[in-house]
Amino acid sequence: PLGKKGFINTSIQGEFINSTYKRNNGYKEKLWRDFDIYPTFMLMYSFTPLHIIQASLSSTKYYPSYWANASYSSYIDNYSRIEGNPQLNPSRKYALNVNYIMRSKYIIGLFGESHQNYFTQLLKLKKDEIAAVYKYYNIHKSQRFGVMEIVPLNLIHGFESKFTLMGFYMHQEGSIDEITLDKTKVSGRASISNTINLLGNKLMAEIDGWVQLPVIQGLYDVKAMWNIT
Repeated sequence: PLGKKGFINTSIQGEFINSTYKRNNGYKEKLWRDFDIYPTFMLMYSFTPLHIIQASLSSTKYYPSYWANASYSSYIDNYSRIEGNPQLNPSRKYALNVNYIMRSKYIIGLFGESHQNYFTQLLKLKKDEIAAVYKYYNIHKSQRFGVMEIVPLNLIHGFESKFTLMGFYMHQEGSIDEITLDKTKVSGRASISNTINLLGNKLMAEIDGWVQLPVIQGLYDVKAMWNIT
């Protein structure tokens, strides 16, 4: 505890994993053999009841699914197929967030995350045959750093809105087969959530929407996207 105004909570976890893969011919090979440490940290401090700061450090490990890791091929049509990748490794994500909360509703935050051995599914054209292959690949490093703001608005009685704005810098680095990858991108995302009370608490309508500016995903340049619900 930090007196009566806040607290610090921290922990650390160690993990050793040893995994082997047995092929159809009975041959065994090492799949994963790693030792990892996962620290966590959380700080909450209230300068006044209307001004609070929160900070957190988290670490997570992600394991690929069986089908992403298995040695198999599944044909979509004569020219495209899905392949598993037995060389796929788990990924580790470390994330740091610092948020300033004002009047219990306005939030301004800084965030950073680093994803080691990040894996994602990509489409790659084969050089020795007329075929397009969907396959999961590891990327050595995927990082994102940015700023975030949440602003709730109640300008009209019975109409509640919440805006979330985010701007960030992306960097992905690694190699996929013989292709070297080192890409950066500045992007952003904006979303809004609206709740409308039509008949008091008996009937309500919700209108949500978001816009995502162009981002990168491995070999891909993903164009802008939007959604309204």
